[in-house]
Amino acid sequence: MIPFLIILLFSAISGVEPSNFTADVHESNPNEIILRWNLEHNDDIVVEKFRIERKMMRDAAFTRLEEVPSATFEYIDRKVFTANAPSGPVTYKLYATYSTGEVLLGQVEVHYPSNALWRTWGNIKSMFQ
Repeated sequence: MIPFLIILLFSAISGVEPSNFTADVHESNPNEIILRWNLEHNDDIVVEKFRIERKMMRDAAFTRLEEVPSATFEYIDRKVFTANAPSGPVTYKLYATYSTGEVLLGQVEVHYPSNALWRTWGNIKSMFQ
């Protein structure tokens, strides 16, 4: 009941309501995690951009990954294995920035498969990016 009240209070204050924030391991490339979201919002509140943060299993804090335009509702994290972390949960946060401030829209966790072959391939790919 409390999380519902927090979301309701958040929506009333910000005018922006998160909807369907998901994180999935890419089917054909387990080195990538695809984040998707959509947004229901009040027409009076204009989202300027979204900010994405990631926390790997051993990290003490979240790291800023990217800021994307407000018309973007998908982000592909191509550097999961280059972070040199063991397999385990990866947590993402999504923030919306608008004219009166910034708010956390959601947090999602995904477990990705890790093995030596994919970790090595991810490191090789990162050298050429």
